[in-house]
Amino acid sequence: MASLIDFNVLPVSILKKVIKIKEKIEKLEAQLASVVGGRSVSNSASTVAPVGGKKRGRKKGTRLSPSARAKIAEGQRQRWAKVRGSK
Repeated sequence: MASLIDFNVLPVSILKKVIKIKEKIEKLEAQLASVVGGRSVSNSASTVAPVGGKKRGRKKGTRLSPSARAKIAEGQRQRWAKVRGSK
């Protein structure tokens, strides 16, 4: 989400605000580290695990063509026929 900013073109007043915000972030990270027991705290919010855990399920876009499904089904029928026939 963070984009690269060319700090050379920003006015001094905005740079001062940026510095203040950065200092606040560093203080909050220190507080967070003390709360979580001194574990390392990342600078990126994207590394935080989503609430509710990992999504599960089938991936989108992994479809088989009808002919491929038919081939798989026929192969499975033949394997089952082998197992049933050997009894």
